[in-house]
Amino acid sequence: VIAVVMASGCATPAGPEPTPQAPALASKAAIELFETTCYFSCTSYRITVKPDGGYALSNEKNTRQDGASEGSFGPDVWAKAQAAFDAARFDSLPDRIDRSTLPSTAPCINDLPDIHFTRIAADGAQKKTVWMTGCAQPELGQLRDDLRNLFQYNDLVKKPG
Repeated sequence: VIAVVMASGCATPAGPEPTPQAPALASKAAIELFETTCYFSCTSYRITVKPDGGYALSNEKNTRQDGASEGSFGPDVWAKAQAAFDAARFDSLPDRIDRSTLPSTAPCINDLPDIHFTRIAADGAQKKTVWMTGCAQPELGQLRDDLRNLFQYNDLVKKPG
């Protein structure tokens, strides 16, 4: 008994229990570009791009190859895409741009596709604008073209020919 008591006197006392760390929340940041179908043979697809350049693509109709795929554009694409959104003054745009939100003198053709531009912040907050492409909006046309270029539209989505 004496030996046990003496040995326990030499033992290092246990420190406080470590505080459990909350798991790191994954960033929800993403850019999504969705081009809808139209009355004719318009290309329809949805692509979601993450800050690391990873993407998920769903080619839906009249595309190079319908179906889902994933890949990576590399991390530099994210900054370039954000710059394209900023150049279009995306954060100041309304939720919808179509015949009902434009002056009555603005020409709009209603049989063209819509494009849904969505920016998702790390916390999940979203800013989305739906543009009826039949309504002329040069800054959104430029944003579409910039994102298509960055997201390799001609190689991944556009039907050859």
